Amino acid sequence: MPSMENKRIWYRTTFFNLTIVGIAAFVAPGLYNALASTGAGGAQTPYLVMAGNVILDMLMFAVCFFASMFSNRFGLKTTFVVGTTGYAYVSISPQSFLRFGTEWFVYFGSACCGLSAGLFWAA
Repeated sequence: MPSMENKRIWYRTTFFNLTIVGIAAFVAPGLYNALASTGAGGAQTPYLVMAGNVILDMLMFAVCFFASMFSNRFGLKTTFVVGTTGYAYVSISPQSFLRFGTEWFVYFGSACCGLSAGLFWAA
């Protein structure tokens, strides 16, 4: 009968997890600056870009107060995963605006990123 050893899998080590979180935390500010500044390559009006940034920043500010409670309740892994989902919406919203002219999706993407970015930085 073979013995059951506790063999560690490479992607479940502390070093790997710290590397992934470190890369994500290193890339996120640059991603935010690139998306907040471009405005769909200059196709969006400055008012639309500023309104999206205000929505994002105010929601992130509000969520940061409650992110520690979410993190304590659901754990750091869940908080980190939920915290990264909003960046997908805010990064696709300029393309949607260029292709279909949907201003509402710019606001929606900013709101999603604002809600999730507070959780991301709490994790």
